[in-house]
Amino acid sequence: MSTRFRRVFAALARIQTAWSIVGITLVLILALEAALRAGLALKDGLAARQSTRALDQQLAEAQGDPVWPIVHARELEQLEDRWAPWVLFRQRPYLGLTINIDEQGVRKTWNQIQAATPNPNPHPRKILFLGGSTLWGFGARDEHTIPSHVARLLADRGLRVIVKNLAEIGYVSTQELIALTLELEQGERPDVVVFLDGVNDTTSALLEGKAGVSTNESNRRADFNLSRSEPRLAATLASRLLQDSGLSRIARSLRQRIAPDLASTRLDVPRPAAVELVPEIVRVYAENVEFIRALGLAYGFEPVFCWQPVVFTKQTLTAFERAQAAKYQALAQTFRAVRDTVQSTRALGARPDFHDLSARLDDHTETCFIDYCHTTEKAGEQLAAAMLGPILEALARPHSQPTPVRTLAIP
Repeated sequence: MSTRFRRVFAALARIQTAWSIVGITLVLILALEAALRAGLALKDGLAARQSTRALDQQLAEAQGDPVWPIVHARELEQLEDRWAPWVLFRQRPYLGLTINIDEQGVRKTWNQIQAATPNPNPHPRKILFLGGSTLWGFGARDEHTIPSHVARLLADRGLRVIVKNLAEIGYVSTQELIALTLELEQGERPDVVVFLDGVNDTTSALLEGKAGVSTNESNRRADFNLSRSEPRLAATLASRLLQDSGLSRIARSLRQRIAPDLASTRLDVPRPAAVELVPEIVRVYAENVEFIRALGLAYGFEPVFCWQPVVFTKQTLTAFERAQAAKYQALAQTFRAVRDTVQSTRALGARPDFHDLSARLDDHTETCFIDYCHTTEKAGEQLAAAMLGPILEALARPHSQPTPVRTLAIP
């Protein structure tokens, strides 16, 4: 065999050896990755179980009941958002023991018309509720949400009403305005529309560093930008696969142990307040109030605006509430500043349809908050009682004729 052929065969042998080494290395890496993923999945599962147990204990302690809060915590963990035009998201339909959500993403509410025998009055009054997770009923069973409490209180007074809970976890006041507009567009003609706000307008501004945006707006912006560029989408997917790999997670963990100051950490609460955001948070909310008032004049409904309480402004705290206030201490300054600004804003306080409920739970010595903003069922009942007077006044107040529902003829 000539020297040239021997060299070619030798080169091919070296390539085959190198390829075998690369192949074996890849197999070993994949095997190691699979083992790490299995171990980390087990660890994540245990951590999730511990987190769920912590939520169980938190709800059970705050609510004073060891049974249903455990079921409720499980059902909260199972909820999923789905895309909804204009308002961005709504909950997927869900059937549970404490939480039930219909095909439109609307939480079930106690209604006399559904629960009792027919009433001689054939024309029930309609009341819509809009707000975030506190009004939606985070931490409360369907029949013990604030709208359900209001419906029951009205029924006790002999009023025949239909109550609809359009609140959603995470909604800010602008989303509520849009959600109301969509209801009116579909022909809904309520007599009264009740709003409970304050928390999400504030936290969304803190998360994004800008007032007047939806909660986690940056996530939706990133998703949109990815969908507009295939190379960017591919690069992001590759980067995400690398970041989520077992080897990468182990490397980050080791780095954090070796040099914790250099390792990036995830905050469990939004970053500390920027004082300059406070006036803009209140201004955006006040503008939305004016929009809704104008809609009320045009469509014949009476709005009722309520500012919700938070644990940071409650005067008498239980040991449980003090722990929650300490846990979210980074938010306290901003929430107090926003509340003070709301109280001094003439466009809000001077109007009879605006009601500041931030001090409504101050004198209660029992636990009212399950975290920094969500209330116990009993505290929700107290807020419902505080809303009852303004709602009764709104129902009794003469208002303009609603815009008739018309079916447009399309040529």
